[in-house]
Amino acid sequence: MSTKVSIDIQGFVRAAQDLFQVDGITVGMEGRHGIGKSALARQIGEDMGLPVIEIRLGQMTEGDLIGLPDLEGEGDSKVSRFCLPERIQRCVDEPCLLFLDEINRGSEGVQQAAFQLIGSHAINGNKLHEGTRVICAQNPSESYNVTEGDGAWEDRIALFVLEPTLEDWLVWAKGPGDIDPLLVDFVRQNPRHLEEMGIQEPGGVYPSRRSWEKVDRVLKACELNEVPADPRFFNVSRPLLGNEAAIALVEFAKNYEMVISAEDILERFKEVKDRIKKATADQTNGFLEKLVDHSGDNDWSDDQADNAGKFAKLLPGEQLVTFWTKVSSSEGGNFKNVQKLHKRISKDLLKAVNG
Repeated sequence: MSTKVSIDIQGFVRAAQDLFQVDGITVGMEGRHGIGKSALARQIGEDMGLPVIEIRLGQMTEGDLIGLPDLEGEGDSKVSRFCLPERIQRCVDEPCLLFLDEINRGSEGVQQAAFQLIGSHAINGNKLHEGTRVICAQNPSESYNVTEGDGAWEDRIALFVLEPTLEDWLVWAKGPGDIDPLLVDFVRQNPRHLEEMGIQEPGGVYPSRRSWEKVDRVLKACELNEVPADPRFFNVSRPLLGNEAAIALVEFAKNYEMVISAEDILERFKEVKDRIKKATADQTNGFLEKLVDHSGDNDWSDDQADNAGKFAKLLPGEQLVTFWTKVSSSEGGNFKNVQKLHKRISKDLLKAVNG
């Protein structure tokens, strides 16, 4: 029996593309619902320039895979053959990425038919095109009503257990997912609302990676992403995210212009510079407190120190001195960061002190 390998999303995509460099290997992924397994298959197909043929085994009958019998020839020489379903025939005729989803939720007959495709890249004597690749997905057996495959089944799959990270989602959301920056920033600063990892009550609604995509599409379609005060914003978010996450999102969105994290300042200063300039004194104090906390726990790169210096130069004299005093304090100071920041704002500090 194969050993399941745990991997994050970005690592899986690279591994699958490498394994698909040769013919005859079936790549499998196992993961809980809503983490984007189908989207991953489509992404891999797009990256490889292959059309994706998706078949969900949990909704299939055996005939949907092997086809229907037909007679060929004349008289006593007639023989029967199976006419393949259109989607399978396409994978025989031309290079495709055949995506077999829910392989452990199909009936026994469906699984036996799929076994041929997974193990031999053929079905009923019809060999898949040499350029066709096969990828499959299954749900974890401990959490779902599934039909367990035997050792021979798993031995024919290069099987990976997906352990998606917050960073995986952020990379996808800002790239192929094209998720609204409001939602990206909310999840970045409230990662516990990305998906519910604890015990879920029957009938409850909880956020998932998939549901955030749905919320994004609905808010954009209804032009609500910039009007969180509109009751419709909450009303369309709640059934997709659950009550707790939807309430938090609405409150975040109402104050979005002034929600800036230490990471925003250190990594994306250009993007938040104008918002910092518009902030009140109290809001700016909140920003500098976040930077002080971050400095105590992390070593800043040169680029991060540059951005911290740019932030400091926006502060009025009294706040600049306060920022420096807190960053360089013996209680929470990080000497490496203090050195880097001093090189960048020493002249501004002298000017502030001397009036």
